[in-house]
Amino acid sequence: MPRLRDQLREAGCTLDESTFKTLVSQTFKTLSLGMTSEELLHHPDRARRFARGVANQTGLARKHEPLILRTLTNLRKRCGLDD
Repeated sequence: MPRLRDQLREAGCTLDESTFKTLVSQTFKTLSLGMTSEELLHHPDRARRFARGVANQTGLARKHEPLILRTLTNLRKRCGLDD
């Protein structure tokens, strides 16, 4: 799997990796409605709305929603996003 920075560049996102992760985290905290990131991923409609919210802020196309959701999962695993 390519590094996040390479995936962002390939997707046409101008944000650096750190800024993108911060945006994903902040958007999750704003839109999660008290759900954990794992719970969000078990609700496809809500996960899609979350991913679209991030995509709208970054200019990413809808086809890159899986990249956004993978980033959310990685943040949960590595940074304790739900803590």
